[in-house]
Amino acid sequence: MKTVTKAADIVGLTVRMIQEYEKYGVAIKPTERNKYGYLMYDDDAIDRLWQIRFYRELGYDKKAIKAVFDDPCNGVQREHNKK
Repeated sequence: MKTVTKAADIVGLTVRMIQEYEKYGVAIKPTERNKYGYLMYDDDAIDRLWQIRFYRELGYDKKAIKAVFDDPCNGVQREHNKK
C-alpha cells in the first residue's frame, strides 16, 4: 500500500495527473486510508496507473484511454471490475 505521492513517484505520473484520471473515472480511486488519513493505493491501483502511463506514452488522451478500459473486449476492464 502506497500514498499517492509514492505511487506517483513509482509510476512516473504527477499527483495532479493521477487525481485527474480518478476524477475522469479511469484510475482506481482508493478507499483505504492509513492512520494519518492518507489514501492508500494497492497493487491493482498502481498497475492501473502503469497502464494509463503506457497509453499516454502511445499518445492517447484521457477520452481514448477511458474508451480502452471501457471496451468489454478488453481484459483490463474486467480485471478492474472484479473488486
